[in-house]
Amino acid sequence: MRYLIRTIIVLFSISALVSCNKSDCGPQECLNNGVCEKGICECPEGFDGLYCELDACASANCQNGATCNNGVCDCPPGFEGTNCNTVIVPNSVKITKVVITNVPVNPSSDAYDIMINIKNENQFSVYSSSEIKMNTNNSQDYTYVFSPAFVIYGTDIYQNYRLELFDYDPPVISYNDFITSVYFNVFSSAGGLPTFVTATYNDLQAEIYLEYTF
Repeated sequence: MRYLIRTIIVLFSISALVSCNKSDCGPQECLNNGVCEKGICECPEGFDGLYCELDACASANCQNGATCNNGVCDCPPGFEGTNCNTVIVPNSVKITKVVITNVPVNPSSDAYDIMINIKNENQFSVYSSSEIKMNTNNSQDYTYVFSPAFVIYGTDIYQNYRLELFDYDPPVISYNDFITSVYFNVFSSAGGLPTFVTATYNDLQAEIYLEYTF
């Protein structure tokens, strides 16, 4: 009789163990190497759901080049928020390059020798190029690259800047001749953090390349 009772207890224990491993968590086993603990599927990293059947990143809406890690968006520099869709205001913006992609035609039929100047919204010059691009052509096959490496700090990043184009004349003969100008901005929360902004006015077309510091 004792042997029979002992056998029944052992069989009951085995049945309970099997039930915990397989049936306590529902009608099916935990998937993707999930482990049943007290009736709940404990999922490994990267999986979610009642039975660990869901990819944790499947429903993540990571934006602006963010990557998903176990259901959480890892934001690139300059962005924050659940989906990395909020722009962080930079501490400074550096103008690394100005590319003139189209030059106005000189009415005198002579090619311009161009140089650039950048002014802030108070019309103070913040950069004047020492580079001069001689005998420019307004064909789109030609581009003219200037490298200001000019840094804008604090609230000045919100200013409206003016890119001016001049025809270089040796100072001994005359002053440099103003050709045309175009306005541009280096930062706007609504505009994101582009690597460059395009500025166009009539026949002047320029790309202003930017780097951000946070």
